[in-house]
Amino acid sequence: MSQTTTVSFRPDGYECGGRWARSAVGLLALQIAVGGVMLYLENATLQAAHSMAVAARYPVAPELIDRYAAAAGPLWLLYCLQTALVLVTLVPFLVWVYRTHRNASALGARRDSPKPAWAVAYFLIPVVNLATPYRVMWTTWRASIPAARGSRSARRIALGGVLLIGGWWLAFAASTLLTAAAAGTVCEALAETRGDAMVVQHMQSLALLSMAATAAAVLSYLLTILVIAGLERLQRARFAMLTPTCGEDGANSAARAITEVFILEATP
Repeated sequence: MSQTTTVSFRPDGYECGGRWARSAVGLLALQIAVGGVMLYLENATLQAAHSMAVAARYPVAPELIDRYAAAAGPLWLLYCLQTALVLVTLVPFLVWVYRTHRNASALGARRDSPKPAWAVAYFLIPVVNLATPYRVMWTTWRASIPAARGSRSARRIALGGVLLIGGWWLAFAASTLLTAAAAGTVCEALAETRGDAMVVQHMQSLALLSMAATAAAVLSYLLTILVIAGLERLQRARFAMLTPTCGEDGANSAARAITEVFILEATP
């Protein structure tokens, strides 16, 4: 009676980042929820500041100040909570970046791609982190495509990666720059000496910039989740493609993994 032997070959250095990916996604989802509440309160501060400007009475009526303070007070607590969540989320996210980038090397990344340690460092270096993360994520995406280079499927997945990662990077950069602009507006308001009318103008500008920064941040969190999910699926499929397995189960496993990536791209 013959016995079937199953033999697998694992690309050197490949390691699934599933646990870290799930942790990062959970924390990002929480940040999206907090961001939604922040947008609601920031809109309330904008309406209150607008009412002050329309009233054009100085000193400002106490009821308008109370209306502004009722929304602005909880906002500062939420800003602190959101900052803490960002710092906590960085841990699983950067571990995931390290693992997926190391996987990219094992799955066939070009030799000129950054080392995994530098891939993480680029997210932490000021100014550099406004541009280089795009290259890191795109290099990882390109190396993880589970199709022959130059094929129609590979081109379509690559285009999807350019659009998704490009949108993620633009949202991240916009959020960072808008947050810096809002902080500058706070400093200007605190230093204002030209009267209440100018302070109210600064309050309106601050509310607008804060809303824009929060909206960009929420969008970047959502796109980060999509990037994580997309790269996890791509790397599983490419690993299955590069891991020849003797026996029907291995072949079916590879087919299922690759189908997950291509099923939404089927042409009519």
